[in-house]
Amino acid sequence: MSLIKNTFVVIFFSLLTLKFFDIIFGPFQDQFLVNTSISKGTARSINLREFSPNQYAVVRPSDYYMLGVENLDQIDYVMDLDENGFIRTGNPKSDNPEIKILFLGGSTTETMYVPEKQRFPSIVERTLREKLNKNVDVLNSGVSGNNSMHSLLILLSKGIPLKPSYAVLMHNHNDFAVLYKTESYWIAPSGRSLIIDHNSHFESASMSISYRFLKQ
Repeated sequence: MSLIKNTFVVIFFSLLTLKFFDIIFGPFQDQFLVNTSISKGTARSINLREFSPNQYAVVRPSDYYMLGVENLDQIDYVMDLDENGFIRTGNPKSDNPEIKILFLGGSTTETMYVPEKQRFPSIVERTLREKLNKNVDVLNSGVSGNNSMHSLLILLSKGIPLKPSYAVLMHNHNDFAVLYKTESYWIAPSGRSLIIDHNSHFESASMSISYRFLKQ
């Protein structure tokens, strides 16, 4: 019996001691313990500035847009977007392309208000096919306002999986604009920022375009 009694005594005083230290040092435990409750939510995300895939639209420059341009016809322009959100060239695609070129850039690569087959990526595709006598496919990932950092994100996320032979970046104006104003790619208006904070009180600028008609 003495063994059982001694065992209960030891357990009792052990629990009493633990409770004593809990009362004395409890208020200070946050200073010594590591926080194991870590949030992994989706409050922030990378801003992949792209067109939504699989769209076909006809766009027309607005009257307001026409006030700031010269020698632009206010007519309908085709925007045909593939499964990756890249602008199609209007040329037939090759079954087994030997050369694949990915153009990345801003509005001068996007060339929205240029007839489909007169956009330079379309001309490059036809010219190289004729001159090289090879199956050449061109991908146009241009989006107005994109700078080099935006296109690097596009290249890494959806360009490289397509295994392009060449990637061509054209960002002189947009890079200069953001670096001249802020001296950093990481400081930019919400619609062009590299990271979107979904908890922010300010919504990022919409990438949508007012289409005259649209079919998915």
